[in-house]
Amino acid sequence: MAAIQPATNYPSMSVVLITGCSVGGIGFAMCTEFASRDCKVYATARNVSKMKPLEALPNVVLMSLDVTSDADVLKVVESIIEKQRRIDIIVNNAGMGSFGPILEVPIEDIRAVYDTNILSVLRAHGEPQFGTYHQH
Repeated sequence: MAAIQPATNYPSMSVVLITGCSVGGIGFAMCTEFASRDCKVYATARNVSKMKPLEALPNVVLMSLDVTSDADVLKVVESIIEKQRRIDIIVNNAGMGSFGPILEVPIEDIRAVYDTNILSVLRAHGEPQFGTYHQH
């Protein structure tokens, strides 16, 4: 079986927004990889302190982001576009789960999972009902 090789077809200094970057997760690892390839990385999580080791990396900016908040997503995306004039890559990594027999899981938990795992992707990409982002 052939080894999977990381993509190399994106330019260095790409502007990258990654959600869900807490220590020990996939988002954290992706931040380190993009940073090692000279990309400008905006690492986000609800709790910035859970991303603290990323501060030591060049070209990484830590930002607080609740992906279930329309206002938070808009604020973060507009802030990045204001500083960088663009976002080249968005990695929607934030996610959560709810465990147990489906008929026993509280509906509020199911809504939270759906909002985090599905609707947050639409928010980050500027789906019209969440406000479209314009890059200049």
